[in-house]
Amino acid sequence: MVQTPRPLELAEEMSGADFGDARLNKRLARIIEAVVKAPDKSFPALFDDTALEGAYRFFNNEQVTPGRILEPHVTATVARMAAEPVTLVVHDTSTMTFDPEGSRQGLGRVRSAGQAFFAHVSLALSGDGSRMPLGVLALSHHIRRGAPKKKTQAKHNADNERARWGRQVTAVGSLGIDRTRVVHVMDREADDFALFAQLVGAGDRFVIRLAHDRLLDPTHAEGIHKLAQAVTRIDSIAQREVPLSRRPAGNRSPKQRRIHPAREGRMATLAFGSVSVVLRRPSTQPKTLPATLTLQVARVWEIDTPQGESPVEWLLLTTEPAATDTQILQLVDWYRARWVIEEFFKAIKTGCAYDSRQLETLEGLLNVLATFLPVAWRLLRMRTQARVGPNAHATSVLPAAMIEVLHIFTRIKLPALPTAREVLLAVAALGGHLKHNGEPGWLTLGRGYEELRTLTKGWAARRSIAWTDV
Repeated sequence: MVQTPRPLELAEEMSGADFGDARLNKRLARIIEAVVKAPDKSFPALFDDTALEGAYRFFNNEQVTPGRILEPHVTATVARMAAEPVTLVVHDTSTMTFDPEGSRQGLGRVRSAGQAFFAHVSLALSGDGSRMPLGVLALSHHIRRGAPKKKTQAKHNADNERARWGRQVTAVGSLGIDRTRVVHVMDREADDFALFAQLVGAGDRFVIRLAHDRLLDPTHAEGIHKLAQAVTRIDSIAQREVPLSRRPAGNRSPKQRRIHPAREGRMATLAFGSVSVVLRRPSTQPKTLPATLTLQVARVWEIDTPQGESPVEWLLLTTEPAATDTQILQLVDWYRARWVIEEFFKAIKTGCAYDSRQLETLEGLLNVLATFLPVAWRLLRMRTQARVGPNAHATSVLPAAMIEVLHIFTRIKLPALPTAREVLLAVAALGGHLKHNGEPGWLTLGRGYEELRTLTKGWAARRSIAWTDV
């Protein structure tokens, strides 16, 4: 696994962006340096009037695009992937919503109304079990236009949204990565025969959760025509007891409540098994696609579900072998790594306060998002490093100068040689986190890091003066 870069190196990593104008290149470096110090603060709080005007001009400049902003970070991400035996590329979409009464140009609706766009991100993670974030590989977006009651517009939107998965895979594949060492991981929204055909045709590896009862070739399945029939014949070859977290009803759409019903927290006994299947091309798909695809399906299902609760069940479609308990459990663990991108989106929205940004156009908002993605990655990576290597030396998370300042100013007593986790909690404490409140959130981490940066800068200036006097 690659070593965690020091957080202060992010501005340097992003300095390679080229907009065809040296002034724009320098402007991004200054913006990144300011944003890293306090990612949750508004732009007016970060910049003086002159710098604020320059930042807004930068984000609204036609030469500035999300792809150009992200290019040096993507290049660095691919380099980090080279040191990994297997990389998981997790794809997912998040809704970026803004004031529904606003008049920002280019935004669309959420369901029936609102001001929003949907960001589709591909995040690289180490496949060694640590789930260490390696960086962002691709960003795209889509907008829902028109009234939802218009069937033609709704179909166009649905087709466009479905195609985003394939476009993102193509974008990742164009980066020159070794396909044999990359596994694409996607949730049930990616259940699309055309996408499966694209991945198989390109020689890509994948684990995708199924949402539909798919057609099978009966000549290869003992006369069985539907996947739902085939999976009931799967024998359990492994079992695990796992804790299921409580899932409140919350303010979710009817579709999300149907897919992910509310539940109480419990310990669940899960069974694991698999079957080889030959999927048939649906009649709604173009005949240019293969008539059949031979793949593996791993099934995860709950045994002895408590009365009144919905049983847990996953069907994972994959190119990977799934004949043994070790292979199946590996697939499940790879799919479970998908939750990291949910944390990544929280880092963007909470740690970086993205939804409160005040730009007035879609283009400007996308450029801001591209700027914040590497910042959110840095926050996520710092927290992950402290989780997977809590006893590692503190310098795996922070540079020595910051650790020295923490020893002086933190309200948490640190040992002479603190660990990664100890300094992470000390940083969070500077942001207002209390140890008995559980794991620190993105907001307290961001605020704590901002405070530490300020203290370190002042401490370095003080020592510089003292040394000069000597």
